[in-house]
Amino acid sequence: MLKIRFSKKTIFNVLMNGKIILQKVIISLLFAISISCASTIKSADAGPIDIGEFNEDVLNKIIKAITNPPYNLEIVRNNGGLLLTSPKEYSGKERGFWIWKKTYEERTSFSIEIFPTSINNNFFIQINAYTEERPNTNYPWKRILSQSDQERSSSLLNTILKELET
Repeated sequence: MLKIRFSKKTIFNVLMNGKIILQKVIISLLFAISISCASTIKSADAGPIDIGEFNEDVLNKIIKAITNPPYNLEIVRNNGGLLLTSPKEYSGKERGFWIWKKTYEERTSFSIEIFPTSINNNFFIQINAYTEERPNTNYPWKRILSQSDQERSSSLLNTILKELET
């Protein structure tokens, strides 16, 4: 019968190598999960929602909802079915520690897409939010994937729907 003996050092090295391999597997799985989650945030939108019949009056009501309070946004581009707005500023995340803590500036612009359907001249509306941030005015704006894009899109959509009901 063959007997194999391992020293304590050899057993320790084998266990440590196994632990390192397990850590690498766990880290790669967490990285893969974080990438898949980021891709789901990438297109944070609040629609599409079937509104009803589309005409110039409806488009004017949508523009009125965007340009009046609480948003007061300017329409940068109006291509009939695509509206791009000027950015609205928000206070961003707090970053840093203790006396170095700083609140970043955030701004979000919206694209409102109106899709006509072939049934009864109805249309869909979809809102996408695009958020940028910077530490202060000395830095350029940087595009980020914000968790609040979905909330801001939904809020604007609710404002538009209230205006369309009147």
